[in-house]
Amino acid sequence: MGFHTCEFCKNGEKGRYPNTSSGDVTLNFSSGNSYVMPDMILHYVFDHGWVPPKRFIDDVINGEATSSDRMQMRGSGLVSVGYLRESFETGSVPEGFIEKLEILMVAASLSGNRLQTKSL
Repeated sequence: MGFHTCEFCKNGEKGRYPNTSSGDVTLNFSSGNSYVMPDMILHYVFDHGWVPPKRFIDDVINGEATSSDRMQMRGSGLVSVGYLRESFETGSVPEGFIEKLEILMVAASLSGNRLQTKSL
């Protein structure tokens, strides 16, 4: 992905969460599901109303994050979420989702498991 500025923000618009990124985070859950996402996932959800896939929402809300790590996408079974293109589904997420996802993203960053990326 490399350095990226949100293409959905207009005229320097900024929201609650940063609209620039140069990294990705992988979260692994007790369900066995793993997801790789851009740092800007919170921006997309909160500031643009993007609704992630239900399985991801369920894991964040109800699951236990077992780890975050640096993983290669190819052949890993990871699900890619939050790499928005053109049009995307908008709406609202369950109460507490954004707060829990923010905690998971911060924990991943603090543990050194935020990966600077060149492309996925």
